[in-house]
Amino acid sequence: MLAVKTGQAHGMQMDTPVVDWYAHNDDTFKVLPTLLGNVQNNAIFMKPGDFTWWLYLDTVVKEMRTGSRYDEYSAAFNKWFGRNPPPERFYLST
Repeated sequence: MLAVKTGQAHGMQMDTPVVDWYAHNDDTFKVLPTLLGNVQNNAIFMKPGDFTWWLYLDTVVKEMRTGSRYDEYSAAFNKWFGRNPPPERFYLST
C-alpha cells in the first residue's frame, strides 16, 4: 500500500475488505468497479476438531450475510468500508 501511495507502484491487488477500508479512509485510493477474479478465500481459523465453535461461527456468519441479521451486517459494512455489502440472499432470483 505504501508503494502505491508513494508512487513506487501503479496499483496492487489484495483482499477486498482491506482495499475497501483503505479507499474509504483515503480519497487518493480508487477501487476497480469489478473484481479481477472470482476466487474469494476468506477464512476463520480454529483448533482442529472444535466442531461446536465452527458450527457457532458458521451460523453467525450466515445469519449476518444472508439472514435475520443482514441489516446489522449492512450497517457495519457501510460504516467500515463506505459502501453497501453484496445484496442479501444474492443467490435468489426475484
